[in-house]
Amino acid sequence: MNSNGDLSRRSLLAVGAASATIALSTKTMAVLPGESAETTKRPRPKICIFAKPIQELSYEQTADLLAKYPVDGLEATVRSGGQVDPAKVDEQLPRLHEALAKRSRDFMILATNINAAKSSEAESVLQGASKLGIRHFRMGYYRYKLDRPILPQLEAFARDAKELAAFCGSLGMTALYQNHAGNNYVGAPIFDLVEVMKGIPVSQMAIAMDIRHTTIEATNSWPLLYAVAKPHLGAVFVKDAIVERGKVIDVDLGQGKAAKELFETMQKDGLPSVLSLHTEQIDHADPKLLNQRLAAIGRDVATLMSWLEK
Repeated sequence: MNSNGDLSRRSLLAVGAASATIALSTKTMAVLPGESAETTKRPRPKICIFAKPIQELSYEQTADLLAKYPVDGLEATVRSGGQVDPAKVDEQLPRLHEALAKRSRDFMILATNINAAKSSEAESVLQGASKLGIRHFRMGYYRYKLDRPILPQLEAFARDAKELAAFCGSLGMTALYQNHAGNNYVGAPIFDLVEVMKGIPVSQMAIAMDIRHTTIEATNSWPLLYAVAKPHLGAVFVKDAIVERGKVIDVDLGQGKAAKELFETMQKDGLPSVLSLHTEQIDHADPKLLNQRLAAIGRDVATLMSWLEK
């Protein structure tokens, strides 16, 4: 993690590339055609930036960066290798919270590896988060073992989910499960995730629908998957990808087609209260690419704001 208190001049230039476009967008965002800011009744969702592309920044640098965008806060990484070490959550999470608060930003979501109430991190991380007023966290994934019968595994995941949801209810928190493309992820086909969440109040556990993963996993049937997921939605994860010669390529938001179509469909129905912007198109692991990641985040923020104007 970089210990410098401020972003470098070079990094600030990368951040500032899209600032004019973003500033223009924020003047009218969340205002519908034919309405004024005074008369519109549709609230703008809370917007956060996923920390994974920038988690090498110090807490102060992270807060400085968010303050340059018209966003509400951060999807912080509270997991091994993330911004906050789960073993040091009592020390580090309040420090990050304080840095954000000084820039009028907050936690929107914590990205964790927690997927069961009996997991070693559930009590310490979630109780610490609840004390800070954090209301949403992203769960760790459930994964199938493909060499074993699937339905008994799904039943076991559902039991874990119900126990975790009850724990969330006691803390006033909502667990968010991101649907992820892949051959062994629970939630890739959506129907199984809805089965896992059957009978669980949305206030305790909900789907964070990833518009990239949904449309990559279901090129043609994403409207069906969205219809199935809709009663369980708690958040939207915003990012984009295209498929070229059978290979999935992450791209700037808006360069694909299907993800935008899904977002627009959700927008017509009414977006959930939380959106998280995930910038995946630049390698997260290479520290030399930080400025490129910052520039990509700026472009994606500008695009998302333009979508919210509609």
